[in-house]
Amino acid sequence: SLAYMNNKRLFLVSNRLPVSIVGEDEKVKMLPASGGLVTAINSYLHQVPNQYSEIFWAGVPGCSAGTWNEAVNHLGEAPFKYVPVHLYKEQYEKYYNGFSNSVLWPLFHYFPSYAEYDADEFQAYLSVNEHFAEVLSRQCREGDTVWIHDYHLLPLANLLRRIIPNLTIGFFLHIPFPSFENLRLMPRDWQHSILNGMLGADLIGFHTTDYASHFLESVQKVLGLDNERNIIRYQERLVKVDVFPISIDYSLFNEAFDKEDVVSLRNVLREKMNGWKIIFSFDRLDYTKGVHNRLKTYELFLKQNPQYHNKVVFIINIVPSRDTIPKYAERKQMIDLMISGINSKIGNLLWQPVIYR
Repeated sequence: SLAYMNNKRLFLVSNRLPVSIVGEDEKVKMLPASGGLVTAINSYLHQVPNQYSEIFWAGVPGCSAGTWNEAVNHLGEAPFKYVPVHLYKEQYEKYYNGFSNSVLWPLFHYFPSYAEYDADEFQAYLSVNEHFAEVLSRQCREGDTVWIHDYHLLPLANLLRRIIPNLTIGFFLHIPFPSFENLRLMPRDWQHSILNGMLGADLIGFHTTDYASHFLESVQKVLGLDNERNIIRYQERLVKVDVFPISIDYSLFNEAFDKEDVVSLRNVLREKMNGWKIIFSFDRLDYTKGVHNRLKTYELFLKQNPQYHNKVVFIINIVPSRDTIPKYAERKQMIDLMISGINSKIGNLLWQPVIYR
């Protein structure tokens, strides 16, 4: 049993590696990547440091192979080894901004009218997943555990299992899985590719029971496969579907409140804000986040409650995202106009109701 544990290897697989490459040539350096997925997995890894003999993280590095090779010299300490999956820029664009974020993202978040179907982008999505499978197959061996993450890599489990059958594969979806009524808006063969791809895993995880039941319903209606207590018989294997609500590392954030630099920043902010009440939000620029509605609500509050004028400020931080996709560019323009409208109509020389970063 001890020998087995010492030989146990884990491969984490996500769209991007958990680092960002900054600069070029000799000035290249690596910075930790931000985002919910990276935060969640890093928290997990800190809790199970000795469970695996080796841990690898595979993903797109976001730079050329040459830049990556230079950046490797600047790697800091990490609980895993990096497995870069290099893609051509145009190929990545079609797979990521194309199919992943112009079809799957809006459809899975119940914005079907925002989905833009393109056969070339779907083919790019499949070919990128095939490339991920090839890269992993050169690193993995039978008996390894592979943990695949999120909607960019829905077909990967099945593709990888075809090459190395005796892997233990888990898949977790970090976004909603939609009702069948939404999924069926995609061409039938696309539905088959996605569902068959996911069923290549031994364990498929979702955030909520609704998402899991939507998946099981889609598998039944598209592939004709029933389940017994959330277990599906598929290609002489048993596939378990389960629910794993993900969380932040509560202790990490809670304890940060008392850290010296956090206290210092908080005091500076309070002093700057003249004793005003502060509303604070931090979001990625995305139509699923409800930022525009939040601003409309704040504007309505100020109009209905003039006694709060000069007493409250809304500090809103927006992280730019996918700005080459038209729907995201439109959203940014709407938010910019909304904020300038609130500040010009309701604010005054001494008070800016919205501080936009």
